[in-house]
Amino acid sequence: MNPERDTSDSQTLPLKGIKIRRPFFGKNPVSELVPVRNGGMDPESTPSAFQIHLNAPELKIAVSVHAEPDGRLQARAHCFDPALLNRAAVPVGLGGAMTDETIGRSIVLKVPEPDGCSGTADFGPLVDVVKRLGPQLRIIAFLALDPSETS
Repeated sequence: MNPERDTSDSQTLPLKGIKIRRPFFGKNPVSELVPVRNGGMDPESTPSAFQIHLNAPELKIAVSVHAEPDGRLQARAHCFDPALLNRAAVPVGLGGAMTDETIGRSIVLKVPEPDGCSGTADFGPLVDVVKRLGPQLRIIAFLALDPSETS
């Protein structure tokens, strides 16, 4: 028996130490598909410029994903409600047109900003993401609040 798990109701009780948040979905939590040039590499084998954005004003969030000069995909989630600093996360998924698979990261809103709060996450090399998801990518995102913040 695993001492970290309460087996009395293993389908509904989380593992100890896992933070559970209450999700809020927007009217359109999915961006348009954006093509990735040359599978994430340009003809000189340097990372392609790539960026994609999702605005969800009803959730007061905006998410952007872009390729860094080293070819890694970085995501930034911004929340326009400063009261959610350290109290919410933005689960972000990358999806493609060729598969139902997604690659996800949960971005904790832990950086104070003048107009809200933000956080970042790394999705790894763009070429690896394209190999898994295909040559067109989209963002899927929603807002997740700590349960104590929603009562």
